[in-house]
Amino acid sequence: MSLTLLLHEKRRVIGIAEWFKDALQNLSFEKGPIREIPSDNFRNVGYNVVLSHFEVYVRIRITEEQRAPFFANARDEQTYLKRCKPLHISLNASTSQLYLNPMHFVRYRMEYLRPVASDFVIKIPLRPTETEFWNAFELCLKEL
Repeated sequence: MSLTLLLHEKRRVIGIAEWFKDALQNLSFEKGPIREIPSDNFRNVGYNVVLSHFEVYVRIRITEEQRAPFFANARDEQTYLKRCKPLHISLNASTSQLYLNPMHFVRYRMEYLRPVASDFVIKIPLRPTETEFWNAFELCLKEL
């Protein structure tokens, strides 16, 4: 149901962590490993990467057995996430909108992602224009 962009400060890449729902749409499962796109190329492909995730997301459900961890182990996860600023993008199916939330880590584990501010969320259409997407993305970056 969602996607987490991990803006890695040191390596100058954007990690993409994809989450999918189960058949009952009750649970979100990670579908790793994290894919990476060089930061300087993200402007060229990021819009399409995000939209294609949600196009696939509405059709695919996974089981617990199909889940795949983002990282090989907790140490790799902690080392990677210490240098990242996370931006979470989720689908609100009832409103057909994408919600963009700047996040932070309470602990350097994916399950400890929390919103930077409880009332800060940018809402855009499920199929935004490129301008709408990049404007929302830039607003979120200012909050990270």
